[in-house]
Amino acid sequence: MTAQSGSANISARRVVLRDSTDARALRTRQGMIDALGRMAQRDADVTVSALVREAGISRGTFYTHYSGLEELAGELQTTIVHDIAGWERERAHHDPDEAFLSRRESIAQAMRMVVAHYAEYRTFYAAVFALPTSLQSTHPLVEALADELHRHIVGDAQTPDGVNAQMASLFMAGGWATLISEWVLGRIEASEDDVTRHLVDLLPEWMYRLR
Repeated sequence: MTAQSGSANISARRVVLRDSTDARALRTRQGMIDALGRMAQRDADVTVSALVREAGISRGTFYTHYSGLEELAGELQTTIVHDIAGWERERAHHDPDEAFLSRRESIAQAMRMVVAHYAEYRTFYAAVFALPTSLQSTHPLVEALADELHRHIVGDAQTPDGVNAQMASLFMAGGWATLISEWVLGRIEASEDDVTRHLVDLLPEWMYRLR
């Protein structure tokens, strides 16, 4: 077996494990996420060695599931964005007349939760975003945000004539992801509330006008 084919086999196995419902695989991956959460609470520096010690697993087990911290960060970001967006969308659809919350307020709450996640795991994400592959590290965030924004534009928003939903969602997602990553890296001085307010206020008004 060549090194190239061996690498391809490992990558293929990671894809299988990522989509697996096997209880052992799920426990292992959740154990790593839980360990990461404990380290985040201590504001501890996250390396593969430190993470596997905290999780009580071997480096081999970690690399069986993830190619590195970047892939773990990508999976975590994707999960958080889709979970929070799904929660916001379901709640909004149960209040179509906006009797409880306006859609702007609902989206603001969801974005506040997203920003709070990055604040909680800031040390971890800062280390990942500072890597030479930083563009690759933020790509899952852009993809997840763009997917949810596209779903909102197509399904809920009063989109102006001539606006391409795919281009609009990618444009907004790229801006959101850049603002979040620059804030995480400390290149923008702002509170969580300030970041959330800008993420919400800089969206075009038609995103909040519902069909």
